[in-house]
Amino acid sequence: MYICNKCHFEFDKPSFLTETHGLSSPPYEKVAACPLCESTSFSKRPVYYCKYCGARLTKSKTDYCDEICKEKNRKLLIKEQNRQKLIYESPVYQLTRETEAYNTTHNINLSYGQYVTLVKCNLQKEKEKLKNQRLKQKKEYLSSFLLQQTKINRLQTMLDDGTISREEFDARVSACRQKRLEIEEKLEKIENETLREILTQKYLCGKTLEQIALILNFSKRHTERLHITALGKFQL
Repeated sequence: MYICNKCHFEFDKPSFLTETHGLSSPPYEKVAACPLCESTSFSKRPVYYCKYCGARLTKSKTDYCDEICKEKNRKLLIKEQNRQKLIYESPVYQLTRETEAYNTTHNINLSYGQYVTLVKCNLQKEKEKLKNQRLKQKKEYLSSFLLQQTKINRLQTMLDDGTISREEFDARVSACRQKRLEIEEKLEKIENETLREILTQKYLCGKTLEQIALILNFSKRHTERLHITALGKFQL
């Protein structure tokens, strides 16, 4: 959009006048001018349009025609944001990103299908294997709580038989009790009371999952699922 500095006429495109400068043959000069008064003095004026409907705005620094367009545009933006969120959270998009990252890291060019078939399955197996190893470590660690009492009983027998001295007995019993206290403190860090109770009954009291299910009035299968969840929350 342009505006003439002489007649203040607004126009979209200037007209072009041919200036011969007294020459009888080309080349002639073409001069941009106002279409109304043919003045060559004009300036460019910015034009603003509604961000929603695209209509030309009369006020130079207004984004929308009215509040209706503003509200419709707000709803449209929210709808687009939700659509983008669905795309980014979709499994296909996540796997595509994983494929790109894997290709970049290993400097290869696997397709989406090749990555899922050749790499993804193996990665899931390794992840599951690592998860099972961690669960096994936690079970062994928690199971050591009851073993400490067995050790204490065995040490008492050895003391009575004179196999070990009182000093050695006290030191080894103290270590066993410290181990039990350490396990109890770590169990207390589990915020969920039900999960904490399941691990306490299982590893500190020596009850089976069937007995725990009866105590908590849960089904055996539900208790087994909660047991796995509780182990996942427990931190070594």
